[in-house]
Amino acid sequence: MAPRVFSNRTTTAALGITAVHGFITYGFQFYLPPFFQAILGASPTQSGILILPCSLSIVILAAIGGPLLAKFGKYRLMHLAGFVLMVAGLVPCIAAEETGAAGLWVLLSLLVGIGSGSIVSTTLPTVLVELTDKENAAATGSWAFLRGLGSLLGVAVPNTVFNAQFSAKLDTIDDVLARDALSFGQAYEHASANFISTFNAPVREQIPRAFAASFKLVWAIFLALAIVGLLATLLERQIRLRRDLTSDFGLKKCEEK
Repeated sequence: MAPRVFSNRTTTAALGITAVHGFITYGFQFYLPPFFQAILGASPTQSGILILPCSLSIVILAAIGGPLLAKFGKYRLMHLAGFVLMVAGLVPCIAAEETGAAGLWVLLSLLVGIGSGSIVSTTLPTVLVELTDKENAAATGSWAFLRGLGSLLGVAVPNTVFNAQFSAKLDTIDDVLARDALSFGQAYEHASANFISTFNAPVREQIPRAFAASFKLVWAIFLALAIVGLLATLLERQIRLRRDLTSDFGLKKCEEK
């Protein structure tokens, strides 16, 4: 990434928001399906249906956000609203990690999805707003790199915390076969109602409790990042978006000889 891209606080804040947004957006959707299956007892198909409101809201709001930004230019307000909605959706996740109310979790995930979707199409214009047109390529490359890096870390970092927490909870599970199947990072792949149902009654209660404690830390990570994104938004300056392109590149008419 070219150091000259980080020449102003709005661009720097927007690049940070891009990484944080990718972290939450991809990571949150990665952990919802196993949560629905291990805690709510949903089947794989049911968990796919339960995650649809979150995923579709991101797609729909991303499509709407671009035209809204082009019309009003209020990227800072859109970022603030997006992160506020994400925080509002993630705070209850930590307190309600063991609840069996699927409707509540659909609503919470929908809030996160709406907040995330409203930011998707606004980060790159914010990165470019205080830069000259000749910096577009370097700035866009930096934006794409940080977006991808955030998405990758959004899966990898919570997964490390999830596995560490689940390993610490293994001694609360009485069944030796269950502990062996869930140890050494294998908990995520066994987060299913079918797996849990193969054990006797006490163990069927112990395994979801271990999953709930592990998912609670995952939600806490996403909440912390949403708060970081919210604070980073306060560093952005609201500047009028440019309507003209000033560039050394373009098509030139060739005179016929």
